[in-house]
Amino acid sequence: MALGAALPAWSPPDLIAIRETRTRPPRIVGRVRRIDAVDADRTDKLDVRVRNEERVSDEQPFIVRDARASDRVRIGVLWRELMSTHRALDSRFVIAADGPERYARHVHEMIRSRDARVLVAEPCDGGEIVGYLLGEVQMRAPIAMPGAYGFISDVYIVESWRRAGVGTALVREVCRWFAARKAVSVELYVADANPAAGAFWRLMGFEPFLRLMHLDLPAV
Repeated sequence: MALGAALPAWSPPDLIAIRETRTRPPRIVGRVRRIDAVDADRTDKLDVRVRNEERVSDEQPFIVRDARASDRVRIGVLWRELMSTHRALDSRFVIAADGPERYARHVHEMIRSRDARVLVAEPCDGGEIVGYLLGEVQMRAPIAMPGAYGFISDVYIVESWRRAGVGTALVREVCRWFAARKAVSVELYVADANPAAGAFWRLMGFEPFLRLMHLDLPAV
């Protein structure tokens, strides 16, 4: 995303058609955040930079809640905005013809899953959802770095609500949930073409871990 509070991660690759070839996703930077093993320490660690930004209070003009099935249409609209922003940054981001329909099904499955959370932010005084986040708990193969980890696949905040604490509140809530599910770290992808989003994640405590390299192959 172009702005630090609008924080898209890579959407499920099978929803994207890239130059009509079966290439891998564009260049992205993997970032990992460790979650301390002691539950009592986890919340403190996650609160370092966002301690006062998520509490529902008179000063906070939005709330964070779990998504409902009825939110799928609005989330789909925000996802298209997210992808359009990525497209403006890197032409390799192209939405497949049936991408919106498949993404709506994907969101519905995540809402129903016990291993995933779909969070939304909406104004306290009503109105449309202004941001959302998709996260799920995944397990590594036991050959290296074993254990459960949290994966954030999508985050997006509408432009008029950026830099208002919405992104930090969404991330903070899903990190709390990951910790409660015994995840030991949190990971996500950040597009190389989106340095503002990368800066936000660094402020949230994430750091570079792996870099995915990309090469377009000639059509056969």
